[in-house]
Amino acid sequence: MQKSCKTNDYDRVMNLEKAFVVGKKGFDEFINSYYKKS
Repeated sequence: MQKSCKTNDYDRVMNLEKAFVVGKKGFDEFINSYYKKS
């Protein structure tokens, strides 16, 4: 039980990091396209 709990926390952290990277990439692309338009 202990191990699966730890694995879930680890997966949660990895998913958060992945979401953060994807979000930052999308945000950068949005900023770039926004400045190119104006």
